[in-house]
Amino acid sequence: MSYQTVWNHYQAGLIPNAKKIPSGIIIVDDEVSGTPERTAVYTRVSSSENKTNLISPSKRVQDFCTAKGWIVSVVVEECGSGLNDDRKKLQKLLLDKSVTRIVVEHKDRLTR
Repeated sequence: MSYQTVWNHYQAGLIPNAKKIPSGIIIVDDEVSGTPERTAVYTRVSSSENKTNLISPSKRVQDFCTAKGWIVSVVVEECGSGLNDDRKKLQKLLLDKSVTRIVVEHKDRLTR
């Protein structure tokens, strides 16, 4: 958005939690949505032979989330092919409305 568009949105009251301080600067609080963020970590390996390899990617993604300041509330580790989407744990995670962010190590680990 351009500066003018944002200013027009502020003037119209379309930006929640926005306030103007005496110096004229407009401040928007971080908590705009009002709902707490819930981060999920999803790791997958394609075969049960690689099941022991789930630990290290899961740990790396959790460390990444911690470095970003995100609190991980759900960790999902699953064995299943990336070519089909018939993975029960992934389906359950996607249907969970309380999860606001899903973090994966590589995009092909989620699905192809």
